Amino acid sequence: RAKSSVPTKPRHLTITRVFQDGVELNWMPPSEPNGELHYIIQYGSNTTNTASNLTYYNLTGLVNGTTYNITVMAVNSAGNSTSDVMKYTHNSATASKCKYVMIFIGIVR
Repeated sequence: RAKSSVPTKPRHLTITRVFQDGVELNWMPPSEPNGELHYIIQYGSNTTNTASNLTYYNLTGLVNGTTYNITVMAVNSAGNSTSDVMKYTHNSATASKCKYVMIFIGIVR
């Protein structure tokens, strides 16, 4: 039986929302997952294991004015991928003020 390979790195790490004390991260899965995945996120001296194959995560506990190197690694049974990395300085002044979004769809005849 052939030994499985580690996944390639996650792609296109982005921040889609800013909160008072954190951000919502989104990324694309690896082009070659090579098995079932979960993700590890590192920022500052913190490491979070998502224990999930979801490609988004709400990162909380960020300090205003602090710059973080945020990394996301894909993990399968063979090990960790290389990281997708972004540098981010948290600015809580840009936090979303709206908690709910309502969308109205009308049909015109």
